[in-house]
Amino acid sequence: MEAKRIYSITNYRDYLRQQLELVGSRGAMGRMAKAAGCQRSHLSRVMSGQQQLTPDQAFRLARYWALSENEENYFLKLVDLDRCGDAAFSEKIRKDLDHMKKNQEGLFDRAHPKAQESRSPEITYFSAWYWNAIHVISSIPKYQTVPAIAERLNLPEAQIRQCLKILESFDLVRQHKDKWKFANNIQVHKSTPMGSLHHANW
Repeated sequence: MEAKRIYSITNYRDYLRQQLELVGSRGAMGRMAKAAGCQRSHLSRVMSGQQQLTPDQAFRLARYWALSENEENYFLKLVDLDRCGDAAFSEKIRKDLDHMKKNQEGLFDRAHPKAQESRSPEITYFSAWYWNAIHVISSIPKYQTVPAIAERLNLPEAQIRQCLKILESFDLVRQHKDKWKFANNIQVHKSTPMGSLHHANW
């Protein structure tokens, strides 16, 4: 499944479903419920529309998914909107959501359209600690599934899966059924700023 940006979501339950589908492994609902601080049965009723997430549960899930501050605020507003019973307050929340969405779209539009396309693997790889961690740990047999890597690195399964897909596009890991295996080392040229830093560390 292709993940939608959170700003294209209008109902927080749709985002819950997306996160579960991205993980797509047995026990995902239970782990999400644990992260939210509720029973699995409660989360199941939330998904079916019978109950609501509490603000505390929504906040814990946003942190579990490692959302950015703006994404977190947007998700919490979606929960507020669904819980709200006052028409005037609901309208205010909708305006806040629309404003947040337009701000993010504006930031995206102002970015150079070729920026992501031209971004080299090494820039992505060294942009955060978890890229290297996920890559290296995939060389260890007991850490070659998404749940195992997520538990060991204490990161959301959805984030691990997305990172693995990108690492696969760089030909650094390869997928074999439900396993992800180390494929190649990252190639860093000495002539680049990242190369200078990388080779200085060896």
